[in-house]
Amino acid sequence: MDRASSYAATHRRSLVDPDAFWRKRAALIDWQTPFSQVLDYSNPPFARWFVGGRTNLCHNAIDRHLSTRESQAALVFVSTETNVRKTYTYGELHAEVNTFAAILKAQGVGKGDRVLIYMPMIPEAVFAMLATVRIGAIHSVVFGGFAASSLATRIDDAKPKVMITADAGMRGGNSDSRQARIATRYLVRHRGGEFGPVPVAGRQGAADQPGRAGRVT
Repeated sequence: MDRASSYAATHRRSLVDPDAFWRKRAALIDWQTPFSQVLDYSNPPFARWFVGGRTNLCHNAIDRHLSTRESQAALVFVSTETNVRKTYTYGELHAEVNTFAAILKAQGVGKGDRVLIYMPMIPEAVFAMLATVRIGAIHSVVFGGFAASSLATRIDDAKPKVMITADAGMRGGNSDSRQARIATRYLVRHRGGEFGPVPVAGRQGAADQPGRAGRVT
């Protein structure tokens, strides 16, 4: 069966018996609390999926693979700016994410809190996203190239308990500390400097940037 035919057959099964189809798919991940109902559509157009179930997407992305794939590559970072390539195994990614989760919890971040991530495309951004999911927080990722006004809009909308940024990134072969400057400008001008902790991913020795309340390496 070719790919197109296989897709069509799978799609057809999902329409003919959606309950059985999604129950089978749901069995592919771990559940801390099993769901009692696949779909509750008693109040259309609102749908409640996997009613009563409880799972953690970070656990399913990392932890459930550790017993059989701990040494297998889970994340491959390739930077064309710095010519750096680094591979993280599931075991290493698990350790990094747990460390970042502990940092967030030490800053008072818990279930339901918002965390804003304003970073370049570096592994720490992935660690931060997975760490927030691990502890039940909600992350809002802001594109690292946005200016202060765009960042301000997103901060005011999300009202995060913590913002995670970087002291510098690489752009066009040069160190770019714009993110730290923009973040600091927002904190000073829009909030009078009163804001929650700002963990900072320190790279390339840019240790003299203002506005950092912590460092993640």
